[in-house]
Amino acid sequence: MFRFDNIRKAYAGRMVLDDTSFHVHPGERAGLVGPNGAGKSTIFRILTGQESSDKGDVKLRKNIRIGWLRQNIPDELKHLPLLEFACKARPDLEAIQERIIELEKGFSQAADQDKLLAQIGDLQHEFEAGGGYLIETAARTCLSGLGFSEAELEKPICEFSGGWQMRAELVRVVISDPDLLLLDEPTNYLDVPAVEWLREFMVNFRGTLLLISHDRYLLNELTDVTYEVYGGQVTRYPGNYDQYKKVRDERMERLEVESEKLERKKEKLEGFVNRFKAKASKATQAKSRMKQLEKLESVDTMVKVSSVDLRLGTPPAGSPVPVELEDMSKTYDGERYIYQNLSMAIQDGEKIAVVGSNGMGKSTLLKILANKLPIEEGKVSFGHKTTIGYHAQELTENFSNSLNLIEQCKSFAADTTEGRCRQLLGSFGFHGDDVFKLTGVLSGGEKIRLSLLKLLLAPQNLLLLDEPTTHLDIQAVESLQDALKEFPGTVCFVSHDIEFIRGVADTIFEVTPEGFRKFHGDYDYYMSKIKDEVTLEEQQEKSKVQESSGLNRKEQRRKEAEERKSLKKKRGPLEKRTQALEKLIADLEAEESALVEEFYQEPPSDRMQVMNNRLDEISTEKESAEAEWEEKLGELELVLAQIEEGS
Repeated sequence: MFRFDNIRKAYAGRMVLDDTSFHVHPGERAGLVGPNGAGKSTIFRILTGQESSDKGDVKLRKNIRIGWLRQNIPDELKHLPLLEFACKARPDLEAIQERIIELEKGFSQAADQDKLLAQIGDLQHEFEAGGGYLIETAARTCLSGLGFSEAELEKPICEFSGGWQMRAELVRVVISDPDLLLLDEPTNYLDVPAVEWLREFMVNFRGTLLLISHDRYLLNELTDVTYEVYGGQVTRYPGNYDQYKKVRDERMERLEVESEKLERKKEKLEGFVNRFKAKASKATQAKSRMKQLEKLESVDTMVKVSSVDLRLGTPPAGSPVPVELEDMSKTYDGERYIYQNLSMAIQDGEKIAVVGSNGMGKSTLLKILANKLPIEEGKVSFGHKTTIGYHAQELTENFSNSLNLIEQCKSFAADTTEGRCRQLLGSFGFHGDDVFKLTGVLSGGEKIRLSLLKLLLAPQNLLLLDEPTTHLDIQAVESLQDALKEFPGTVCFVSHDIEFIRGVADTIFEVTPEGFRKFHGDYDYYMSKIKDEVTLEEQQEKSKVQESSGLNRKEQRRKEAEERKSLKKKRGPLEKRTQALEKLIADLEAEESALVEEFYQEPPSDRMQVMNNRLDEISTEKESAEAEWEEKLGELELVLAQIEEGS
């Protein structure tokens, strides 16, 4: 599909890609992983032509169509209604449609209307073959799947928040059905239901996929090969993210063992040389050992990127019921209630994930539980031993601007050594000399990470975490996941990272337009219950339809028999027509082969003209016959399936 040959790219003297070479094959579903800043997005920008490499060649398959997720929507498109924006997925099809309209306008004045009509027909066929007539339907389906309502389809893009604009952009990209699809952190603005929808949709994607994501759930579900970007190089591993981790860890262990063996051998040879090189009787042997030493090549060990051991501090003893809501109601405008008469209790030691679509009140619930937001009705009761640790994206600690990160980390937990501080800060994205930054110069995202680290090093017995994995790389997320799983206190959190939810939660709070529900089980248990409910609803709906029709069992059997009889009547003509079309296509192909063979015999020029005309006719007839054959075969397969289902 594409190849990078000795690509080099640097920014302000910092080498990101260093003579990098790798090849992605057609049809691969590849995950691109590596630390933040390793060069993953740079690869995407080079592929799409947004940036050029400093050195090397990029080879793309001819006429390839690339679809990629833009992080910023162009200003000239922001005035478009949502549906129209999403339908701008295929510029090539838009150009065909515009050309058709242009030709149709000039049809009445055309000198050769038959020729123009044929041209329009060819363009219409190309438009249909490219899926032009299906784009609006696909856009409506995908927009609904990602949480947009029917009423919002005519709303201008500029009136949506940035997160919802990115959802619309995601729809535009995935329905374009490109040869190569580049998705850079597609779940950043998605809630759990939307992530599940995206997973189901992308399972059926037929092209080549290259996915950059911190979402291990998507990487595991959608990819079958992994490319690791690290240290300026790209390394290919077979399998999804979990398989990549296993193979990489095994490879790293082998290289470390080989490196240790080599170092011991070097030390032994160097010891012999140093001991005997000055002695004439051993000079020959010392010289031989020196040559052996010179021939030894070092083993390239791998940098360890596995998760850091993030151990949470011991919280104070908690209450059996840390917090309880009784008939709680919450509204921001006095009319529309986010929660109404909600009663529930959180038990000590529970690990609770709050799931639901954006806008349902997940963050609001955490704020109420953290006593950060007043309620209009009801009661919030806290256990007498409950101490609360609350983390949210919009809330950061007031740190001392004069302390660097190591000093700040030690202030969180006095017994933490400098080495341990470096480890922990590294796992939260502060590497190398970053640890000597003064907290006063940190960005908003960096302060959020530091706030989370403080909360974890000196935890309370009730942790309320709103999107704690934001701004963290995969290794930091894995460390946090393991730490929260082993944490003896109570955790209630909101996250769109499904693998994180699966790894931490033993209880699910679901928030939907229909209300609030508690599931006493992990995420997989919750999903199985939801699927059971959907199946039950479908069965009940089917039963209602049968009951409302007033048909008894005898009447139902009679009707089914009539349907089978009708289907069998359809089957015969469809089989005959598909067979006739197959014979016609075979005859046309045989005639075409004979004419091509005759060309090699150099016939007279007048015969050549006749043959050329006939070849053009055969091509048109074949195309028409094959299109009808595909249509009739599809109808026949549907009839056969219905007969099989009813038998």
